[in-house]
Amino acid sequence: MDLGKQAIRNPRGRALVSYITHFVKLVNEHLEVGRMGWNPATLPDVLERLSTPLSSHTMHWESAEIARQLIALGFVVDYVYDRRGDVIDSVSKYDVIVDEWTNLPSWAEQNPSARKLFYATGAHWIYHNRSELTRHAWLFQRRGVQIPTFRQVPPLLGCGYCDLATSFGNSFGRSTYGPFAHKVRKLWISATDDHVDLPAKNWDGARRQFLYLGSTGWVHRGLDLVLEAFLAMPELMLTAVGSGLDANAEIHRVYGDVIRHAPNISLRGHMNVRSPEFYELASQCNGVVYPSASEGCSGAIVQCLHHGLIPIVTPIVGLEVHDTWPALQGESDDRLIEELRTKCRELAHKPESELEDLRRYFWEYARRNHTRQSYSRSLSRVLAELLNCPQVAEAGG
Repeated sequence: MDLGKQAIRNPRGRALVSYITHFVKLVNEHLEVGRMGWNPATLPDVLERLSTPLSSHTMHWESAEIARQLIALGFVVDYVYDRRGDVIDSVSKYDVIVDEWTNLPSWAEQNPSARKLFYATGAHWIYHNRSELTRHAWLFQRRGVQIPTFRQVPPLLGCGYCDLATSFGNSFGRSTYGPFAHKVRKLWISATDDHVDLPAKNWDGARRQFLYLGSTGWVHRGLDLVLEAFLAMPELMLTAVGSGLDANAEIHRVYGDVIRHAPNISLRGHMNVRSPEFYELASQCNGVVYPSASEGCSGAIVQCLHHGLIPIVTPIVGLEVHDTWPALQGESDDRLIEELRTKCRELAHKPESELEDLRRYFWEYARRNHTRQSYSRSLSRVLAELLNCPQVAEAGG
């Protein structure tokens, strides 16, 4: 696609990226970008003006920032649509190759001299797939229900063929890469909405209210464990929000009858995290519960931290806060369910001063670490190491 070709006077080479391309159409619709040929000096402002259509997932803005930084480093960028490496006849002309999916083994064989980055966004694929299957086995044993998996991925072998790999996760997530962990460099995942204030909270009402926020794959993400915990805590309230939780979703086949008789549990469908509805809901809650089986770093939970919600999560959710606030440690469903009850009750009974301190700690942590600027800086460090070149200035916004 020759992104940046007109903006680079003396190209250093060409880069091939296989990731998400939603941003390309959006940006190309803006004439100032087309005329300037993806000028990396002006692109940050354009991306910020496009922040709303790019905000459905952090990957949309982040994928654009990958292109911007490679252009700023002097590389003309070709972006592969929807991870479709098979549309590329030959990769021999590329000096830099970035792949998030399954293309890197064959591309590395075709072009061994290119600098190669495996853009991993989750835990190692073996850990990831095994962990989801384990959660489905727990549900089957506990409720006698077998449902399809939603989060299984193909063998992502790129870490064996790359010069460097990335990870959004913490040390726990990095450890899932085993003998390839030494190649892994951390990226700080951004947030779709990182300009959230911290208004006063009515703790009399909020201390008993908890939120679950997740996308598809509710078993993988531990919502069944959360429901089991709150079914035994009628004094605490749970609102679960996310794709796949609407009235016709499969979760109602499994838990619908018991939820209908549990007035403390409410399931809602998708909710835009930039909407007044979500802001109001977050202001009414104490913490966010999310015992996921496998993540890189959960963008949903990072967004909740920007609202000052206190996280009750597993280590693989990817946060770097557990020296201050311990993660869930259970290795069975019974143990995790019991830990969820203990943690939620502990938060519900903490003095207001302690809750305020925790709330501000997580809000400030998110504002320091999970922003577009933080992602931009961390990506620049990775590319500088990969290419042995100076870092790129961070994006605005």
